[in-house]
Amino acid sequence: MKKVWLIPIIGGGLIITAGAVFGIIAISNYNNNKSAEEEQKSIIQELSSETKGSEEQSIYEDSLDKKYQAEMAKPVEERDFTTVFASYEMANYSYTLLSRHSSWKTSCSGYTDPGALGKQNITSSQIYDGNVYFEEMNNTGVTISTYNTYSRHYESGSMVNTYIKRAKDDYSDSEKTQRTIEDYVKVYGRAVSNPLTYIISESTVMASDAKSPDGPTKMEKVSEGYIVDVETRAQKAAVNQVIRMNGVSGVSSAKYEYCHLKITLDDALGIKSCYIHERYTAYMSGGLISATLNSELTTTYEVDGTYEIPAEPSIN
Repeated sequence: MKKVWLIPIIGGGLIITAGAVFGIIAISNYNNNKSAEEEQKSIIQELSSETKGSEEQSIYEDSLDKKYQAEMAKPVEERDFTTVFASYEMANYSYTLLSRHSSWKTSCSGYTDPGALGKQNITSSQIYDGNVYFEEMNNTGVTISTYNTYSRHYESGSMVNTYIKRAKDDYSDSEKTQRTIEDYVKVYGRAVSNPLTYIISESTVMASDAKSPDGPTKMEKVSEGYIVDVETRAQKAAVNQVIRMNGVSGVSSAKYEYCHLKITLDDALGIKSCYIHERYTAYMSGGLISATLNSELTTTYEVDGTYEIPAEPSIN
C-alpha cells in the first residue's frame, strides 16, 4: 500500500482546487505575475534540495513509528502525543496512518470567494477501495456558470485516467486523458492516491507568528483527541496547490497572503477532519487578469468501510 510522504516531495503532498472563479476581473501588474512565477520556481528548487533520499526517509518514518507505538502502549488517560511529536509531525503522521487503512474516503466542501460576483462552491471526494484510487472534483459558480468544472480521476497501477465532464451528467460525452502518475502530478500537483495537497514540514510551518485570523501553530489535547493548528509559510506550503490550480482552471501563478490548516484527530491520531482557510491573489492570462480570493474548505475522513467507486465512463 502506498504511503504519504512525511517531508516535502515535489508533486506529492487536500485535495482540492481553489480559485476556479475570478469574480471581479482587474488588470494587474504584469511584473506581479512574473514575480510569483519566479518565486514558485525558486520554492520548487528549494524543496527539492530538502527532500530526503529513500534510505533517510525510511529511517525517519521508522523513528516516528517508534514514537507512536511507545505512546500507544500507554493507557489512554496517560497518553499525550503533544509531548512526543512536533505539530508538523503529528499532522503528517495522521495522513500516514490514513494511508495504511484497507480503505478510506474523504468528503470535502467549501468555497472560494472573489468578492463581487458570488462564491464558487467546491465539492470533492477521494476513495480508496483497496485496489483503485478515485477522485471527483466539482466546482460550481453561484453566478458564473461558465467557470463550472467537473472531473473524475482513476489511479490504478502506474496510470491515471482523467475524465472532464462536458454536458451529460453520466460523463458519456467527457474528454478522457490517460497519463502516468508522474505526468499526472505535473499537471495536478499530487497523485490521486495522496490525500494532502499542501506540504507540511518543519520548513513550511511558522513556529509562532500568524498571518491568518486563525492564530498561530499549536497542538492541543482535548477530550475527544487532538486539535492541531498549522499556520504555514503559505507560499511554500501551497506550491503544489498552485500547480493544481493551473491544471484545473488555468491559473498562471498565485501570491499567497496566508494558509492555515486546523486538523482534528481522535485519541489514536486517526484523522477526523481538516479545515483549510487561505487567502491569495491568482493571476491568469500571463498576469493580465487577477483576483484576490478567500477560500474555506473542510474535509472529513472515513476508514475501513465499503466505498463504491463510480464505474469509469463509457465514452461513445
